[in-house]
Amino acid sequence: VLYPFQSNRWYNVKIACKGEQIGCFVNDTLVHETILPGIPSLVSTAALDKETHTIILKVINTTQHEEKTELNLQGVSVKNTAEIIQLTGDPEARNTYDKPDVVVPKTKEISFSLSGPRVYNFPPNSITIMKLKID
Repeated sequence: VLYPFQSNRWYNVKIACKGEQIGCFVNDTLVHETILPGIPSLVSTAALDKETHTIILKVINTTQHEEKTELNLQGVSVKNTAEIIQLTGDPEARNTYDKPDVVVPKTKEISFSLSGPRVYNFPPNSITIMKLKID
């Protein structure tokens, strides 16, 4: 935002936030306002490894709560199990020299219901890599 600031003059600058609205003030005069764009709760990408016949989903849950999601796998047939590599926990947790294993990825295998959609609960504050083998 361009503002005609002058040298050697005092200005009171204030940034006010209310919900997703942000206002910028100079000397109690609103000079700019905007609304924060929404942040999706799940951010994801998918890839196909043709050599191993595997679909690889990478999903980040940016929220403080579990996100239950149906996987849309139209046009491809995959096995009923998936390998999960997951990093989850307190966003403030840190590995240290004395405690190097506070934040570590965990691996597990899951099975989906044979009937109905493939649904997965992504834990809060998590990074999940899901590997699905193609039939």
